[in-house]
Amino acid sequence: MDVSFIGRTLTIGDKEIELEMPVENVLVHNSGVILVDFAETDGKNSLLPRDDPRRDCNIIGLDFDGNIIWRIVQSKRVEVREDNGDIHFMTNYWMIGHPNPDGTVSVTDFCGTVYDLYPKTGVLSNLRFVR
Repeated sequence: MDVSFIGRTLTIGDKEIELEMPVENVLVHNSGVILVDFAETDGKNSLLPRDDPRRDCNIIGLDFDGNIIWRIVQSKRVEVREDNGDIHFMTNYWMIGHPNPDGTVSVTDFCGTVYDLYPKTGVLSNLRFVR
C-alpha cells in the first residue's frame, strides 16, 4: 500500500485524509496497520498547550481506510524542579522506532524508555531503557 504525507494530509493509495495534527513520521506495518506519529511542533512553536494530553499520546494506529483503531497511552510526564523551587512538567512524547522480528514495533519516549508496541491493538509491553 502506497502511503505518504504532507503536513496534516495523509494519503493512503488515492485517498486523502486530513488529520488533527501535522505528521512527523509514518510506518506502514505488515499487519495492515499504519502507525502515525504526530509532530509536536511546527518546527519552532508548540502546536498544543503543554497540558494537552494529545502531546503525550502522539501515535495513532490506522487501518488502510484511514479509520483510527487506537491511540497510544499517555506517556509519563517528567517533573522538573527549578533552582528557585518552581515545578514544571516536561512533555514526554513517543517516537516510532523500527519493526521487530516478532511483529511488534519498537517505540521510544523522549526520556529513553523503550517498549514493544503491538500494531493491531496499540498495547505496549517489554519495557527497557536506552542510554
